[in-house]
Amino acid sequence: MQINSNPTTIEWLNSDIVYYGRQNKVFKEFALKSFNKQALYYHYRSMCNNNYIKYLKSHTEVTYKKYLYAFRGLVNSKWVVAKNKVPPIIFAEAIGGMKGIIPDHIIGKLHEIIKFKSQGKEKEIIHNIVKMDVYIERFLKEDIDFSRYKNRVNYKLLNKELRRIILKS
Repeated sequence: MQINSNPTTIEWLNSDIVYYGRQNKVFKEFALKSFNKQALYYHYRSMCNNNYIKYLKSHTEVTYKKYLYAFRGLVNSKWVVAKNKVPPIIFAEAIGGMKGIIPDHIIGKLHEIIKFKSQGKEKEIIHNIVKMDVYIERFLKEDIDFSRYKNRVNYKLLNKELRRIILKS
């Protein structure tokens, strides 16, 4: 049985930052084990596509930061397919985990752009980086077969935790 996923909620649960109270470990484990791979993949793919079309393909006000936006979606999509897991929140960790999946020259360029960002150069207007644009366009044409991904959802554990929270209130 597949359940719908809320990528933003999964990212919040996976984050080290807790804005209020304590993070619920049962919910986090449930989300990380039971997320819908197809929904998460298409969420990140859409992020890549939207940022590519809006900022990079338009050739207006192209910046390193816009490349990071587009590639965050691309890298995270590939992570979901390759590793069958939720991608890490820290983008540099996701990039580092894609060695052998994403070409070295693309990974190298992403690390270079992250370095530019740390130097405050991420908003400088630049020319399109053709090799990166071509890679994004190839990625957006890929077709993924999700039939091999089956979720094993433990609703008993989730229901038990929900009962505990409700009875505690």
